[in-house]
Amino acid sequence: MRILFVCGRNAFQSPMAEAVARRMFSRSGHEFRSAGTEALAGAPGDPLMISALLQQGIRFQGHRTRPLMADLILDADQIWTTNAERRAQLLEMSAQARHKTAVLSPGVDWEYRVPPRVEDYRAFADRLEEAICRRMREFGYIGEHP
Repeated sequence: MRILFVCGRNAFQSPMAEAVARRMFSRSGHEFRSAGTEALAGAPGDPLMISALLQQGIRFQGHRTRPLMADLILDADQIWTTNAERRAQLLEMSAQARHKTAVLSPGVDWEYRVPPRVEDYRAFADRLEEAICRRMREFGYIGEHP
């Protein structure tokens, strides 16, 4: 199963979801990627995100932002966006992706403190883990939490 996480700039939310999912399901055969509806290609990931992931034992230093492109949409079996606005932007690009696109965790407030602290990012990673497990179970990709 190929799962694509989508946020806005692909600098924090969707790459963190990608990294968390890769760690959680490293032996599952599932593939995880991320992209942003408003991302510029090749910018570095948020340094606090990378620090928070490292503190949780996840190496993700090489992340570079990736804009959402048609080939990524076509290649994905499932596309999980961080909110309804991102889902709407994605569907404007590809209405035929409607059947495989969902908001990762409807009703969850993904907001964070400004300026954020590394602790906020770690807490966000924990919430992502719960949301990803919920979606993976809902779509029948896993039984219980790995």
